[in-house]
Amino acid sequence: MRKLIMIVALLVLTSSYAVQVYLPAVNMHSGNGTLIMADISVTQGNGSIFVDVNPLVEPSTQVSVREAAFVACSELNVDCSDYDIYVKFDKSQYAVAGPSAGAMITVAIMSQLHGDALRTDGVMTGTINLDGSVGPVGGIESKVYAAKQAGMRFFIIPEINTAPNITGIEIYTVGDIVSAYKYFTGVDLSTHCALNYSVFNTVMQKSADYLLSNLTYNETDEKIFNAFKEYNLSHYYSASSYAVSAMILDKQNKCMNYTWDEVVKYKSKVVEDYFKLKHDLDSVSGVDSLTDFEILAIAYDRLYEADEMIKEASKAINALNKSAACDNLGYADVRLMTVYTWYSMVNRGNLSFDEDELYSSADYALSRAREVCSYAQFLSFLPEKADQLMDQSEELIQSGRYIYS
Repeated sequence: MRKLIMIVALLVLTSSYAVQVYLPAVNMHSGNGTLIMADISVTQGNGSIFVDVNPLVEPSTQVSVREAAFVACSELNVDCSDYDIYVKFDKSQYAVAGPSAGAMITVAIMSQLHGDALRTDGVMTGTINLDGSVGPVGGIESKVYAAKQAGMRFFIIPEINTAPNITGIEIYTVGDIVSAYKYFTGVDLSTHCALNYSVFNTVMQKSADYLLSNLTYNETDEKIFNAFKEYNLSHYYSASSYAVSAMILDKQNKCMNYTWDEVVKYKSKVVEDYFKLKHDLDSVSGVDSLTDFEILAIAYDRLYEADEMIKEASKAINALNKSAACDNLGYADVRLMTVYTWYSMVNRGNLSFDEDELYSSADYALSRAREVCSYAQFLSFLPEKADQLMDQSEELIQSGRYIYS
């Protein structure tokens, strides 16, 4: 009898969902937009995440749900190990695929953790990144049409995507999950979350200022034109992205016109810049804010990318492959410029933390990465460098370099 009561209780728990949302999607057969209903529940538990795989839920979507849960807990400074999360998709769907529902699922989980009601007259599409930013997706126009036909009043898309010209429904762009949350709940969480978005926006504007100062306006160059266009719209992250793309292409083209001796000298100059910036970053002390932590982590990430490109350029030079050498050197050169822009913004935060918190954050992030990679390996979906990056992260933790880790 006791066993029967436990089974009934479990069935009630897993079939009673606290919030229902609609996820914009594109039908893989017809190419038309559609809305997929999903029930999402957060209960007291031990950190488990349950995804109903009937209908078929592809691995990319399952991973996206896990990332959504991680971000939701991180943004609210909540311990995920105290909760269980259930996600159940509409069974009328043949299959659910792709990560584009990640941002909407994150908002739904956050609403349950924070106790806020969600508006039901709007939907959102966008991937969710572990830093809380909302990433680009495809099929925007088809998804917006489907939402409009379903009677939705507003539609949120990633700011990096271009909004379609569709009337009869409000279209908003966001760069981060906190901004999206405010649209759905009316609650501003920016002062409670890990990343101070007003400071982040200021940082991005200064980054865009520096990068665009190295460009000459040219409306016939699509990347340069879009960089200045996005800046004028106050989309500083997008403006910086376009500027970086334009600068990389410019430096790669110039390199191709160099003699081999000039290519080797160019590489020496890039290597010199790399070691100078690495020394500057390693010398930073007195980091006393979460904003500084975010900025330095981004700078180190760019530095690591530049290092990889320099190594590839060296191989290409030894193989007398000028095209590959210039591609990698141009990329590394501009990446180092972005390292400088981030490094120059340190000491602008105002939220204190200590070394123990840094260690705990780095150690937790590494354990989460190993968990996700174990799952990806089981699905034969593990990126080549994942193990190498995790081993490097562990070495950095052991040496006390928590931010770089």
